[in-house]
Amino acid sequence: MGRLRGGLGAANLVASFLFGDISGSAVSDTAAIGSLMIPQMKQRGYKAAFCAALQGTAGTLGMMAPLAITILLYASATNTSVSRLAAATVLPAFLLAGSFMLVALVHGRRYNYPREIVPRETILPRTLRAMPGMFALVLVVGGILGGNFTPAEVGSVLLGYELILSFFYRTAQPKRLYHAVVDAGYISGMTLFMAATSSSLGFVLARDLVAQQVVELVTQISTDRIMVVFVVSAVFIILGMILEPPAMIFGFLPSFMPLLSKVGVDVVYWGVLFCINMGLGCIIPPVALNLFISTQLAGVRYDEAVRATVPFIIIMIIDMALIAIFPQIPLLLPHLLFDYPMPK
Repeated sequence: MGRLRGGLGAANLVASFLFGDISGSAVSDTAAIGSLMIPQMKQRGYKAAFCAALQGTAGTLGMMAPLAITILLYASATNTSVSRLAAATVLPAFLLAGSFMLVALVHGRRYNYPREIVPRETILPRTLRAMPGMFALVLVVGGILGGNFTPAEVGSVLLGYELILSFFYRTAQPKRLYHAVVDAGYISGMTLFMAATSSSLGFVLARDLVAQQVVELVTQISTDRIMVVFVVSAVFIILGMILEPPAMIFGFLPSFMPLLSKVGVDVVYWGVLFCINMGLGCIIPPVALNLFISTQLAGVRYDEAVRATVPFIIIMIIDMALIAIFPQIPLLLPHLLFDYPMPK
């Protein structure tokens, strides 16, 4: 990516795309990659608002990772195969990442951001030096699929592994570790506080049977499959602006599944759309959890970051519409790998 103008922004998206498989969380993706990439982008002249918008959007790719927490919870709530859901997220994730990268590169050419040309002779030594860090992906996937630890335990395992690597790379200086812990506590405290208030709101909405009322309203609007998909997607995007995915999966999703099944919406296909809806909720105000984190990392006002995020929101809505209209996009790999039925 370095030979492209604005290539550091594109590299940010690639890093977030790969890290999504390690963290499985949009918030973790935004915080971890943003703390590394945003200072480097600002140092090279990238606008702070664009850095926050790009990082907040790139973090949503953590929702589309095959082993994303949202995917695992959705599979559990709907009694769906995790393998088929994981396969279904691959092509849509590439579509979203490619679309985001297009926006980043166009922005880079418009503002004449620098190229990051890497000498060819340094590529192999740097790759070899990075192999221990890249092994973290193998550790996560192999550990979960092998049954050695659960997705909830991944963070602790990776923390221990990264601490060992910090000694291997000779970066384990007490002062740096102290500042890393303080920064992590600050970001985690802010995130958990917002998650707690989101869960409280989700409890109130579930107690008052809001989900059933919304289902009845959608049924009155239309029973056409595509129309129902778009209306329900709009509902979950709005809910995603104020609620965390677990609250919606266990508090709202069960009420909508009979309606979606009645109009012929495939459960795996809807799982992919649901994750995209959650990603949009993470970057659309008023809450936009990803943007709250990225604005703190970029040191920019929230309203400036929101304006810079508009192109990413538009391109993400277009991608979601394409996937909704053409279910063959998410279901192609499950069909090839598991002989999953394709829609007619």
